[in-house]
Amino acid sequence: MGTPPSARDSATMAIWEDIDSEMHSLSTPYLVIYGGSSFDQTVHTDVHTFNLNTGRWSRLGVTGSEPPDASETIATLWEDKLYVLANGPSTLQCHTLCLRTGAWASAPTKGEPPTKRTGAAHAAVHHVWVYVPAHPLTVRAKVARYPSTVCRFRVRKGGQA
Repeated sequence: MGTPPSARDSATMAIWEDIDSEMHSLSTPYLVIYGGSSFDQTVHTDVHTFNLNTGRWSRLGVTGSEPPDASETIATLWEDKLYVLANGPSTLQCHTLCLRTGAWASAPTKGEPPTKRTGAAHAAVHHVWVYVPAHPLTVRAKVARYPSTVCRFRVRKGGQA
């Protein structure tokens, strides 16, 4: 039911449980899919949700400043916000998407952000998001060594990372 997102690669996905604010016990689980690119290299900036109870796809209407590049992003959820690390002009940038309002915003961060990368591992536990970047997007040598980097984000109320 509904219209699913078009076929894509390098999209990011997270699971969100929308808790009914009046009932406090009923929740609806959703898959949230953001970004990615098509086989023809078209970059997608749309956000889709899939209701795991009903099997229905929906496209989320969004406002505000979305991330600069929606391919090769990673994301995690904290409360009702999707935190997205996206490739900026030279560094990764953190953005948030409020899933209740559909509003994008830049997330204020502290410290030196990692350089833009492709392929990464990440995990979130409670309010701490750990990110391990992989390869820089511009690789000039066939064999290169990359320093091991581990970045940690502590997510706070109000959207600050």
